Amino acid sequence: MSTGEVLNKIQNLTKDLLYYWEARGYIHPRKYQRGRVDKRDYSDKDFQVIATMFKYYEKGFPPKRCYQKTIEELHR
Repeated sequence: MSTGEVLNKIQNLTKDLLYYWEARGYIHPRKYQRGRVDKRDYSDKDFQVIATMFKYYEKGFPPKRCYQKTIEELHR
């Protein structure tokens, strides 16, 4: 799933926030180049993590806590 597809499916999620979570190591999209442009391909697992983290992020949790709560929720 491309970055655009992820952003279209999760309303109010920004590219900056998505890339921040990637930089922090919370998600791990596959990266590839198309021409001179770097692209990302998010797996279904990445999307689940992103969607769940964003749910907690919208409730006001800081990113690290969002990730912790997401892992707890997805591994029940």
